[in-house]
Amino acid sequence: MRATSPTGGRDPNVHFSDFERRNIGFTVSDMAMSAGLINGAVWRVNKALSLEKVRAGEEFLVKDRACGIAIFGDGAASNGLTHGGMGLAKALRQPVLFTILDNQIAFRTPPRREHGGIDLANRALGYEMPALSVDGDNVFEVYLAASLLLEFARSSNHPALLHARTFRRCGHNDSEN
Repeated sequence: MRATSPTGGRDPNVHFSDFERRNIGFTVSDMAMSAGLINGAVWRVNKALSLEKVRAGEEFLVKDRACGIAIFGDGAASNGLTHGGMGLAKALRQPVLFTILDNQIAFRTPPRREHGGIDLANRALGYEMPALSVDGDNVFEVYLAASLLLEFARSSNHPALLHARTFRRCGHNDSEN
């Protein structure tokens, strides 16, 4: 699988993409950065796909549209880069699913100190995007919510937010294990 990845296996497994279904995933070490970078990736892929259809004399349909997925934690949900990426997706009408993996602790900072203990799904309100909050440890809830929000984002050319409440089972990095 790694050999067939976009980087040919030369990069860690943080790029979760399914090109057959036109879903582009993007996670980088600075997780907040993924919220901004996904906009460029989605814009470029959709531009290329639409040009391909036009050159073939075909119409670029909703089902042909690529949809981006940016995955970041509850700590990164408070980062300005994340908010900039969400604002850009709204302004450019980008089909992006922003996914917050809320494990209740941002590195070593408890939620009340990180963001006041608010429901992180409410972050979507400021960008007029729909949001669903699910039990992140229930694979069926996550799959159904993500499928629904991806379909919304793709069909409406509009961003959406998925808030997955989960539990950290190990340390944040090697120094905590």
